[in-house]
Amino acid sequence: MANLQQFQDRIACWLPLAIVTQQNGGAPLSMMPQDNAKLEIDPDPRLERDADQAIQDLQFRIANHLICQVMDCYLLMRIAPPEPLRIRGLGSKEAIGIYNGYDIYDLYWDPDEEISTWFEEHTPENAYEHHGGSLESVT
Repeated sequence: MANLQQFQDRIACWLPLAIVTQQNGGAPLSMMPQDNAKLEIDPDPRLERDADQAIQDLQFRIANHLICQVMDCYLLMRIAPPEPLRIRGLGSKEAIGIYNGYDIYDLYWDPDEEISTWFEEHTPENAYEHHGGSLESVT
């Protein structure tokens, strides 16, 4: 489980949430404090905590969704995803349709489904190697 958390943390740090676009004109607007701000802002500490928690929750959900999409790629090739990627959740819409439509697949997206196979028997020994590296170098 520690590998999964490290992997999610690495994905979450790639998600830029500090810049938004204004609706009037599309000029970038930084969410960070500005020295030359014309407005006097007295932030509510409770709202700041809620916003921080909301950002962490969003980052976790996006990381989880991306991990599920990668897991789907392995499963649709009928090879086992690496251990850190064997989680439950919604990945790609196409994969969910395939899982629901073919008996060879379990319902990997369903948290209540009992998984009978991860396709280890079809997985080549070098399935996780790429350009001289391995999944361990990513996590």
